[in-house]
Amino acid sequence: MLQQQTSGADSRDEIVTTHGSAGNTVRKIKVAQQRLRRKHCKPHTTGGSLIMPAVAIVLSTVMKQSPKEVTSIIPLNNSSVSRCIDEMAADVESQLVLKLQVNEFSLELDETTLPHNSVLLMAFARIFDGGIREEQIFALKFISDTKGDVISFLSETELGQKLVDAKSDILYLSDICEKLNVLNKELQGNDSTLFSCKEAITQLIGKLKLLWLNLGRREFGQFPSLVNISTELLDADLAVYVDHLKQLHNDMKTRFSDLLQMTVPDWFVDPFIADASEVDVTLQESVVELQNDTTARARFKRGGRHKLWMDQDVYEKYPLFWKEVRLLLLAFPTSNLVETGFSRVMHLMSKT
Repeated sequence: MLQQQTSGADSRDEIVTTHGSAGNTVRKIKVAQQRLRRKHCKPHTTGGSLIMPAVAIVLSTVMKQSPKEVTSIIPLNNSSVSRCIDEMAADVESQLVLKLQVNEFSLELDETTLPHNSVLLMAFARIFDGGIREEQIFALKFISDTKGDVISFLSETELGQKLVDAKSDILYLSDICEKLNVLNKELQGNDSTLFSCKEAITQLIGKLKLLWLNLGRREFGQFPSLVNISTELLDADLAVYVDHLKQLHNDMKTRFSDLLQMTVPDWFVDPFIADASEVDVTLQESVVELQNDTTARARFKRGGRHKLWMDQDVYEKYPLFWKEVRLLLLAFPTSNLVETGFSRVMHLMSKT
């Protein structure tokens, strides 16, 4: 019995010693990890500057062996990682080129100026490959000889007085810009098409006429900022704002004339209520077949026309429809995608 008790005490001492040793090891690893985190590591060098030192610490601290033999055969140095990145980029590029060769696509190309007299040129493609996909084609940086404009600012006193004098103009423009911002958001997004943009622009053009009619009658319900000073507004001020709304109405009709004149067939908007007898004779049978396709009808109810016409099964089953609507679906209606790319580049450059 005494021997058993002695043996049990030795075991407990051994466990305590082991736990204490493990606790010291954990503390050493945590301290080493904190030191590594303090070092600046770029994403593509994290393997060599953070992961490999951590592996070396674990090998030397926990396993009590030299880490050099193990870490030397793990290809995580900067040159190896850079080579892997280049190989993956080349593979992605070859796959994208292949898709562009065998699928229909539209191209969006735009440029923007960068600091230090440089220009960034970006291109994106919208591809139909089992659905609409948007891919970046390239981003090229050029050196430009353009010079920034010199802007003269008013003094604080002069600017402050001018702002007070133009209070009604500022509030009016605030209300109008808010409506234009709503339009801008409606034109953006991966699901935007020529048809959806035509809807949004047509709606705003129609609203502008109501705005100037109501404003001319001193009805400010559609101007939440301007209504706060409605009693201070002169008829002459309202006449200026009405003229501006009329000019904006005419400018939008001129600027978007090609989009407004674009003909969109009724069967594209809602093929399940379209009259097949009024459709082009080459599509009449396809319309009847689609209207009696329960799977297509369910897809239309879940996701609308966008979900229906961009579905691979519908594309393969009703090829005549695709020939008629591919421009409506593939064309870039706005420069939103490339502008987003410019914004990301500028954000990254601001951190360097």
